[in-house]
Amino acid sequence: MQNLPGAYVGQQVKNGISVVLSKKGLHYHYITALSDLKDFLDKLRHVSTVAVDIEADSFHHYYPKVCLIQMSFDGENYVIDPLVILDMKPVFEVLESKNLIFHDAGYDLRM
Repeated sequence: MQNLPGAYVGQQVKNGISVVLSKKGLHYHYITALSDLKDFLDKLRHVSTVAVDIEADSFHHYYPKVCLIQMSFDGENYVIDPLVILDMKPVFEVLESKNLIFHDAGYDLRM
């Protein structure tokens, strides 16, 4: 897994929710190898709630193509490249038993 540094600094309190963003505290684990996916799945199996966002390219295809899957849990952020990790079935099988938080769920669930 590759750690990519975040770009935000500061603390925001909005509607009673505290969000702390810092250059040092916001990292992404970029998953592009099967060994990284196995480590990710081992961690994913032990949490109950996962935030998910899917990016797709549906502009010039008959069918949408998923280009990026982002997940966050336990204070960590993960980016999976499904153009490299072609078999996403193990990920979806683990997600079936989780509480999921989606951004634009209608679009993501159609993918």
